[in-house]
Amino acid sequence: MLRDLSPRPRLDLLESAAAYELFAEVPGAVSGAADVQFRAGILHVDVQLPPVDAAPHSRLGAVEPRRLWRISVGFGDLVSGERIRAVQADGVLHVHLPKPATAPAAELRDGLEPGTDPDSAS
Repeated sequence: MLRDLSPRPRLDLLESAAAYELFAEVPGAVSGAADVQFRAGILHVDVQLPPVDAAPHSRLGAVEPRRLWRISVGFGDLVSGERIRAVQADGVLHVHLPKPATAPAAELRDGLEPGTDPDSAS
């Protein structure tokens, strides 16, 4: 009988007005072994997990398979890729994904709405 060795960490994705926050439980993850990249609007996360005892599953008996937890999440232009932060501590990976700064609101001139022709105002 085969045993499922695929890691399935719990994953939470939260949204605030300023950012997305991704939390992934990765108990036993090798410290500092999280690789977080944001390319073409997609967040790529790889976390190295400790090897499992492969003796019952391997003819060689001494080989310990490397385990890797991988996830990719598409954000498109909803995230500003320059300021992403990732922290791995106490079995939890936290990725902070800030939203891009919103365009400043158009200024009102003389009480007129933007795009209004001042000559046509009464």
